[in-house]
Amino acid sequence: LKEPDDKPSEDVKFAGARILVVDDEEVIRMLLTDLLSDDGHEVESVPCGEDAVVWLKDHPCDIVVTDLMMPGINGLKVLEAVKETDPDIEVLVMTGYSSLETAVECMKLGAADYLHKPLNIDEIRITVTRLLEKKRLQAKAKELDFYKELSRTDGLTQLYNHKFFHQLLSSEV
Repeated sequence: LKEPDDKPSEDVKFAGARILVVDDEEVIRMLLTDLLSDDGHEVESVPCGEDAVVWLKDHPCDIVVTDLMMPGINGLKVLEAVKETDPDIEVLVMTGYSSLETAVECMKLGAADYLHKPLNIDEIRITVTRLLEKKRLQAKAKELDFYKELSRTDGLTQLYNHKFFHQLLSSEV
């Protein structure tokens, strides 16, 4: 096994994550699309919350980056819709009008992070990389649990297998 280090592995950074950018400002959408596409991700952008909700129904994605203040469906409603659609999708909320109350509300609704505008390019890259690493680790943990259970039980009967029975018996004795 490889020793863990402080920075995520390169295969996570360039894993080709599917990312949806939701912002009513075209300049921000273009900036984020270019930045994240350059990092190897598949990026789609929409100008409003309504379009995001519709797009998410037909397209799976890994991360949604949404502005908080938008006409129509705002970022909080987008966050709620994303979590209803798929709770495993990570949501980054960004805003130029930040307050402690809105940050707390976003986190309560399941936002992965809360970014302040003007955006810092390095902060965006680091945050996206961290979220992808988190998703990778969660997938590995689920896989580990699956194989652990598979090693203890018979595939046909779902009963404990002979080896696990003897391990359990010796620990009980």
